[in-house]
Amino acid sequence: MVKLDEKGLRKISSNIQNETRRFNLREGITAKDDTLPKRFFDEPLGKDEKTIRREHLQKLLQDYYALRGWNSEGIPEL
Repeated sequence: MVKLDEKGLRKISSNIQNETRRFNLREGITAKDDTLPKRFFDEPLGKDEKTIRREHLQKLLQDYYALRGWNSEGIPEL
C-alpha cells in the first residue's frame, strides 16, 4: 500500500482540477462561463444585504486562475 503525504495529495488534486478544466474547455466551457447566477449580483445577501459586484468577481477569478497556474483565460499551462 502506498502512503501519500500532504504534498503528494495536493499534486494529485491539482492534476485532477487541471484535467477537469481541460475537458470542460474541450467541450466548449470557457472563462465566460465562470460566473454566478444573476441573482447574486442583484439580490442583497446576508445580514449586511450586500451584493457581489461583477468587477469583484472578475478580480477573484483572475486571482484563482493565477493560484492554479492557469493563464488569464482560465487555461491550464501544459
